[in-house]
Amino acid sequence: MHRLADGKCRLELRIPKGMSCRDYLPSLLKFCANPKDFVDSNQVTEMSKFFGMKGTELKKVRLMAAREEAKLANSDNANLESPFALTNSKQLDG
Repeated sequence: MHRLADGKCRLELRIPKGMSCRDYLPSLLKFCANPKDFVDSNQVTEMSKFFGMKGTELKKVRLMAAREEAKLANSDNANLESPFALTNSKQLDG
């Protein structure tokens, strides 16, 4: 409404060249429709770069991906340490 034909603001406010959202909160579901498709944080970081994310948004994506990777590692370790997993592995071994 306050933008002039030459692209300047009538209220003399500085209009940013790139529109990015500081309130962007990434989630794994925005990158992988199925959470089982998540491989590691590098996968999500590369997808973000491909879609043009950078700066603060990319930092948030990296942080989210690192958290998801840690959850994945913890769940894998928990499965290995569970009595059920040990029982199944013993049955498979003989």
